Amino acid sequence: MVILEIVIAILALALGIVAMGGLYFGLLGCLGVFFHVVHCQGCGRLCITSKPEPVDSCPSCSHPHLLYPLYALHQHNVLPGTQDSPGPARH
Repeated sequence: MVILEIVIAILALALGIVAMGGLYFGLLGCLGVFFHVVHCQGCGRLCITSKPEPVDSCPSCSHPHLLYPLYALHQHNVLPGTQDSPGPARH
């Protein structure tokens, strides 16, 4: 029983150290030590980059169908092959 209590105490201590490390890593990231949080110039969303300059396009701008597939299904003018989609004029 004593061994079980020691193992549980070691696991709790390890979990606490990992959690505190994650919190400190996140705080340092918000301060710009590891990465920078900048605005996308295309859509205005927040992006994570390695440089402090704003990015031209983010993954949300570049690949909206991959990030938001259910939203893209409801947008008729976004899906190719629909009548509302922009494309070459047909005569």
